Amino acid sequence: EAEQRAADARAAAEHAQASRYAAVVYFDVGSSVIGDDGQRELRWFIQRIQPYPQAVILVQGFADSTGAEAKNRTLSEDRAKAVAGFLGAQGISSSRIVTQGYGTESPAAANATVQGRSRNRRVEVTVQ
Repeated sequence: EAEQRAADARAAAEHAQASRYAAVVYFDVGSSVIGDDGQRELRWFIQRIQPYPQAVILVQGFADSTGAEAKNRTLSEDRAKAVAGFLGAQGISSSRIVTQGYGTESPAAANATVQGRSRNRRVEVTVQ
């Protein structure tokens, strides 16, 4: 029983450490292509979480408010899948990755400005 408690404590400590890391990837209008900056951000994230092979990675896609909501939801899902694919290509097991597209839900900034809309075309990558 003491060994199990110690193992549980180690797992909890590892999760707490890994959950500190996050990445945000931004996208061009109507695009799910990961640019150079996004690739650098994801490589940084991967380096930080490699010591935690049990960590589950949540990949959440978002869109700005331009265009139809159904299209934005699909685009946000495509963005999340593109990031998940990049993570997989870098050696992260797909069994560790959960993707979700939220369309225009949960904007990071106001959609009233060009700058705000550019911040809303994103994927957030976190450790669960």
